[in-house]
Amino acid sequence: MLAAHLERHLRSWQGPHPLKPLGLATGRTMEPLYRTLVERLLAWSADELEALRARWCSFNLDEYLGLSADDRSEEHTSEL
Repeated sequence: MLAAHLERHLRSWQGPHPLKPLGLATGRTMEPLYRTLVERLLAWSADELEALRARWCSFNLDEYLGLSADDRSEEHTSEL
């Protein structure tokens, strides 16, 4: 399961490591993964969550270059 793999990856961030970037895609496709991940993280102790937050650095990908403005999907960008 992908959520379990991601959880293991996040657990590996424990310890005196620098910030770890994590790219997160947005949109409905990812909702099941994020919902399952949140369920798993809710089982973590307060100390584990605080340690994760101290090293969490995320960026969210919410637009996809190359889709035209008339694309019927929600993910499109205008010309830059």
